[in-house]
Amino acid sequence: MTADYWTILARVTPHHADDIDDLTAPFGPRPDAPGQDVFPAFDAFPFPEPRFKRDDAICVGFRVSGALPDAAARAMRLAALALERDTGIIVLSEDGLAGLERFGFRVERVPPATAETHDDWSEQVRRFWGLDQIL
Repeated sequence: MTADYWTILARVTPHHADDIDDLTAPFGPRPDAPGQDVFPAFDAFPFPEPRFKRDDAICVGFRVSGALPDAAARAMRLAALALERDTGIIVLSEDGLAGLERFGFRVERVPPATAETHDDWSEQVRRFWGLDQIL
């Protein structure tokens, strides 16, 4: 778990990558309709119990309401927290784009804090990821 946060610390930069999807689209067209290539049909089977963290590890959720203007600085702080305290970090974003994805953090989209289902979603995400604390 800690090796992942070392790589985050190593590649944090305030620079943004250019979006080149429009330039590369003609060279790698993607099918739009689901089917054999996108989502092939397969027989149902039981999934194993997910193990997203060690039994002795602490996992912290970090809730953000939108894109962070200082994402690089936040990424450094969160990676340092994860390394120092040996914790896992899951970012809970209300719009799905917190700005921390590009550094390697796991970002889960959750409803806004004012939504009626906020508590249900928070509990579901807490149980799924095994979050001990949400900040």
